[in-house]
Amino acid sequence: MYRAIVVDDEERIRNGMARQIETMGLSIKVVAKAQDGEEALELFGLHTPDILLMDINIPRISGLECIRRIREKNRTCVIIIVSGYDDFEYARQAIQHNVDFYLLKPVEDDEFQEVMEQAVARYNERIEYHNIVSRFQIQKPKPKGSVIEFINTHYTRKELSSEMVEREFNLSRTALFKLIKEATGMSFVEYVTKLRIDYSIRLLREDKTIGEIAVLCGYADQYYFSRVFKKKTGLSPSEYRENLERTKE
Repeated sequence: MYRAIVVDDEERIRNGMARQIETMGLSIKVVAKAQDGEEALELFGLHTPDILLMDINIPRISGLECIRRIREKNRTCVIIIVSGYDDFEYARQAIQHNVDFYLLKPVEDDEFQEVMEQAVARYNERIEYHNIVSRFQIQKPKPKGSVIEFINTHYTRKELSSEMVEREFNLSRTALFKLIKEATGMSFVEYVTKLRIDYSIRLLREDKTIGEIAVLCGYADQYYFSRVFKKKTGLSPSEYRENLERTKE
């Protein structure tokens, strides 16, 4: 199963692309959708997708800037720009940032299907190349029992990702996810999120703003943190803090 993230500031387009991708018969699962650049970078760090579909004109951080930052750390992900801008300068910058495909809205169904098929093929080629190179590199694996300890120590770092842990311990993605599942009963994303939310609850007892708590827990964006917190607890951080205050009385 290939993992994809869709980034577009229009909810209708995000959801439409996600539905279309998952019905193409290519074993692609849309693991996350983002509405702005900050959320895109946050979700990319958590999920490390195989395929990224990115609009250029999105709030907070532009699509091209997001791609530039992602490419600094990740050369494997297949990146597809889906944009309404037919402009040579955008295309030139996309090439500089090693974008794989550039689609113009509105995208025809046949063209979208063809590009996604090519994206899967290109991702497979990169993984095969990576595996070949890895065979010729002498690496001393670190004890796998310390993977959970590493996550427990670094979960407040916003740059923590499954890819970082894979590199640190010389593990494949499958091996890492299996190890974490066996140790915690959760996926990598679920476990990191649990650690961060548990820590944020402890911080809510202190005299800190919600924005400060978000940063201390590894979230670059306060609003994304608040959405995750409410999804996990049923309350916003402010509501949770009010409940804590009432229990003191």
